[in-house]
Amino acid sequence: MGVTVSFTGHQPESGARDAALTWARTFAKETQWVVADTVCIERARGFLGDQVLEVPKVLGLTFTPHFACEPVPLLFLQSTGQLVDAFFFDEGNGDVRLQSEVLVKTQFAGPTVHAEVCQFLATLKERFVPDLEVDDETGFFTTGDAAALELATDAAWVRILERSRTLREPGAPLAIGGIPIREQARECPPLSNEHRELLDELETWLATRYGGFGLDFDRSSSSIEHLDLLMIEADQEGWCDDVEGPEAEQIAHALGATFGQTVAANLGGHWEVDPDEGLVLTEIGGVGLIMNPFQVAASRIAHGPSHAFEYHFAVYRDLARRLTASE
Repeated sequence: MGVTVSFTGHQPESGARDAALTWARTFAKETQWVVADTVCIERARGFLGDQVLEVPKVLGLTFTPHFACEPVPLLFLQSTGQLVDAFFFDEGNGDVRLQSEVLVKTQFAGPTVHAEVCQFLATLKERFVPDLEVDDETGFFTTGDAAALELATDAAWVRILERSRTLREPGAPLAIGGIPIREQARECPPLSNEHRELLDELETWLATRYGGFGLDFDRSSSSIEHLDLLMIEADQEGWCDDVEGPEAEQIAHALGATFGQTVAANLGGHWEVDPDEGLVLTEIGGVGLIMNPFQVAASRIAHGPSHAFEYHFAVYRDLARRLTASE
């Protein structure tokens, strides 16, 4: 459920496939998509016990345009050049094949990302895979009608919210687009002085060390962009190349505290201590949304601009608005 684009096609010439992958890397760099190499898959453990199954060989790339968008695989079967999806399955008799129709759900990333995916596919068809067939349920791939895309996205949201409430069992947790939502608003327990001091110390550390020179971490909505600008500099300078190192950990903690405080200041929210995740932000937007800002920061460090703070903020803001409107 939700706005999805699918495509099929093939390119039998290995040289053309290589050219397509080279171009796709450049496109991803320009649009700040995350790129992952996908090497030849030859053997994999099957779903029937410990049987090891032979898997068709593929070569290509997988792109992540946005943390809330499904990955966009550009994977070619080496034998035929058929484009395939990035998973395989056992047909029941040891026959394993990759799915030839690639499905990408863009719903939770929003219309801008959907348009980027369509642009990617349009250029791929024009220059490298002439027989590429694209099924875009919004019609945007064919028409380029941005207003119609917005309307289709809104209509899909209405269906998602209605269905999520219909299927939800009483007392069961709810998640939409991977975002957990508390069933009912409740009075949040006060945060201990120790935890408040920790959040303040982390926020002050970031502002003292990296603030200034045009970067302000003052809990305003514009300061979220400054967090992303700081991370662009961190990417360029290699501050967090060792994502498990102490420097990356310290920056992640400070970024998480600052981002969480900023979200609470702009959308509303309360800090709580979760027994499994530690400090989390709850009741975001007054509609029960839950976020772990420290995990958001760690994801941005590990995965790059596709996991930008601004993207996370926009997703929570828009979901809070839609949930409020649907009540």
